[in-house]
Amino acid sequence: MRLMSHLRKTSDGTWEVRLVVPQDARAVLGRKNLTKRLGKVTQAEANRLAVPVVADFQSLIAEARARKPVTAEPSPLARFSDPVLGEIRAFKKGEGPQRTPYQRIMKESAVAQSVVEQMKATGDRARIKRADVPQAPWQNGAPLAPKARVISLDDVFEGYAGESGLAPATRKRWLPVVNNLKRHLDHNDAAVVTPENIIDWKETLLRDRAAGTVRNVYLAAVKAMFNWAVENRKVSTNPASGITVRVQKKAREREKGFTLFEAQLILREALLGNHSNVSAHYQRARRWIPWLCAYSGARVGEIARLRGCDVSVMPGYHVIRITPEAGSVKTGEARLVPLHPHLIEQGFLATFAKVGNGALFYDPLRARTGNAVNPQYKKAGEHIAKLVRTIGVNDPDVQPNHGWRHLFETRCRAAQIESDVADAIQRLAARTQGQAYGEWEVPTLAKAIEKFPRYVA
Repeated sequence: MRLMSHLRKTSDGTWEVRLVVPQDARAVLGRKNLTKRLGKVTQAEANRLAVPVVADFQSLIAEARARKPVTAEPSPLARFSDPVLGEIRAFKKGEGPQRTPYQRIMKESAVAQSVVEQMKATGDRARIKRADVPQAPWQNGAPLAPKARVISLDDVFEGYAGESGLAPATRKRWLPVVNNLKRHLDHNDAAVVTPENIIDWKETLLRDRAAGTVRNVYLAAVKAMFNWAVENRKVSTNPASGITVRVQKKAREREKGFTLFEAQLILREALLGNHSNVSAHYQRARRWIPWLCAYSGARVGEIARLRGCDVSVMPGYHVIRITPEAGSVKTGEARLVPLHPHLIEQGFLATFAKVGNGALFYDPLRARTGNAVNPQYKKAGEHIAKLVRTIGVNDPDVQPNHGWRHLFETRCRAAQIESDVADAIQRLAARTQGQAYGEWEVPTLAKAIEKFPRYVA
């Protein structure tokens, strides 16, 4: 396809129209070039958009040629009023009262501004730059803003992560996002990042990454850190604001939770399987984590971090305490979850009594020296996920650990357990403002747990 005259593509991939202004029209237009950006469009679209723009520019040039340029006077000071000339001459001779530096700058600015404004009023653009007037760091009667301080994308991310208490795992996931953005921009200055930069970056990412990943990881990270930067006056605007990715909803071939058959298969392996080939902590993890998840709807990470001191007896009830003290909790809040009677009958209390107050499902000594970003309790959860896949529950549309949360809700409905009580057991977000008030007492939760149907392994 032939490229239209006066059309070119810039280094950032944007098409623009650019016409050189002839010498005899420059005095009127005050410019050497006329340009207009057309955006990041196809060549065919750029050709179409350029036609009226070129016509407009050519019309402006023709009109400028027809006009007679303003004749410059010999001296840029000749036309000024006597008071202004007096100020200028007194300033140049150093006459007048002594002033502090601040007063001198104010005086300087006032004199300079008077000269420039009168030149503008007479159209003498060419002489404004050459005028024999004092120069000062002022513009339009106000001091020029100081040069913006460069703040790096690294500093923005670290500031946001530190102040918001970003979880180690999230920090590990988001740090490569920041590095990827820096590579794409080829600089590290947060203050000059534009929405167009973010859109271009997004389009580049979508070439080899899933739309959901780009939206929920890459854009989410950048939006969050720039929001913090705006709130803390590091930058003036969030360049990622309003930019998203349209993610096509994936067709569901099955329910998100385990089927009853899959649940029984996992629980039977936990109860009767041979776990002698792994450490004592992983033996307990294989035996109890699936059952605890099945009867509580808790996240596997919440169960995997349990310690002996997190199991306690209240008047008439046995409970487990899920707390951020033991490890990161998604909601950031501790909660008590009553134990299902079936767990007690299977001997769970005797198991934790043998361990004492320490970790039930991971080695605390390895946890002290291990990677803080991937603590040992998370490895316990990963171990269970691998076990679930090896025994035949390998449908990619169901998560090997998270499937318990969906199945818990399903069985709560079947047992006619109130939805707000089921949500409280799992500590899901309140569905109404009223539900956000007050607390859930253990006896209320325990009655619901007792109604929860038993699994038959």
